[in-house]
Amino acid sequence: METIRVFAIAKIGWIRKQQAKLREQDRETSRDYVDRESHFVWGRRYLLKVVEANAAPRVQLEHGTMLLRVRPAGGHGDEGGDRLRVVSPAPTGGGRAPGRDLGTPPEG
Repeated sequence: METIRVFAIAKIGWIRKQQAKLREQDRETSRDYVDRESHFVWGRRYLLKVVEANAAPRVQLEHGTMLLRVRPAGGHGDEGGDRLRVVSPAPTGGGRAPGRDLGTPPEG
């Protein structure tokens, strides 16, 4: 364990430089959650298909397509807000975001 600690301390300058480079990299552009928009999940590209249905919102991955099911825009005055809520990360506290059904990462 001491050997690992000494090695890490010896490389601390390089580690910090790499961290800074990662922080400065361009990040993914913001998403509009519209049909045929590209999304990456577990390193694979999926094209978004938005389906409005009177059912529980959810996200599914099917053969290169990310299927986003949302309730139709209605009287809440929240055009598109449901889409963002369905795909947003789970709240802190360990719970799962409602409707997220991305399955398991593909093998290989």
